[in-house]
Amino acid sequence: TYKELYELLKNGEVDVITSDAAILKGFEQDDKQVVLLPGRYTKEYYGIAFRKDEESESLQEAVDGILNKLNTTNFLVQLGKTWISDEKW
Repeated sequence: TYKELYELLKNGEVDVITSDAAILKGFEQDDKQVVLLPGRYTKEYYGIAFRKDEESESLQEAVDGILNKLNTTNFLVQLGKTWISDEKW
């Protein structure tokens, strides 16, 4: 788990953790001894999966609507700039 990896890092059993930037930013925010390297090696995208049936259609429409609103109001870009300040948005 990420918590176990963090404990290994703190105990000196590992030198580095690689992970999603949001997870690493959380470690950095909670522990001022954690230092994030400035560069990013890859840009990974997230996805949302739904079960392919009629019951999931309304949930998918609701999620799509929320994501579209967040995208059109520029909220997602601002969120990215807040949490991943060195990433090019």
